[in-house]
Amino acid sequence: MLIDLVDDYVLTSDPHNFILSQRKVKEEGKAKGQEYLEIVGFYPTIAGAFQGLTTKKLRASSCKTAEALLREHTEIAERIEAIFKALGEREFEGSKP
Repeated sequence: MLIDLVDDYVLTSDPHNFILSQRKVKEEGKAKGQEYLEIVGFYPTIAGAFQGLTTKKLRASSCKTAEALLREHTEIAERIEAIFKALGEREFEGSKP
């Protein structure tokens, strides 16, 4: 499984975890210019992976007000929900504020 999520984040899995990773491009060395996945975290549930993604995106946010932060949170949750609807999954309730 490799599912594109928000911006340059992807979701993969192994037999025990959902793995949230960020796509990056090597800047130096023999592999310069090649894309790779940098692991952000391992999560036992898909809801945990989505929470991890939301937290990472919000912490990197430049929002100046609580209202803007809440709006950004809602946008992230809606984008994640849209991805899974497009994949034919049932609506994910745990990502909404």
